[in-house]
Amino acid sequence: MENLFVHMLHYISMFDQMKQMNQLRKLQKEIEAQSIEVEERGVKIIMKGDFSLVDVVLNPDLDVSAQADAIKAAHTKARGELQEKLKSQMMGMM
Repeated sequence: MENLFVHMLHYISMFDQMKQMNQLRKLQKEIEAQSIEVEERGVKIIMKGDFSLVDVVLNPDLDVSAQADAIKAAHTKARGELQEKLKSQMMGMM
């Protein structure tokens, strides 16, 4: 009887792990589907939930050095906003 109980606990544990894996897959898809757009001195960046860049739109009124600074600033801003957005979503799930 004790052996049967141990086997049942093992199967329940495996089932719970499978449920958690499915929840994580769903969360990963939701994160990847999200995007954020930020603008810094006329330079726009669109970043996906997996932190990949989707698009960068330059400002033709800026010189090369100013473009580079604006891109870096927009990228930093987008990463920060996306991290906060994802963090709040994760906290909402717990």
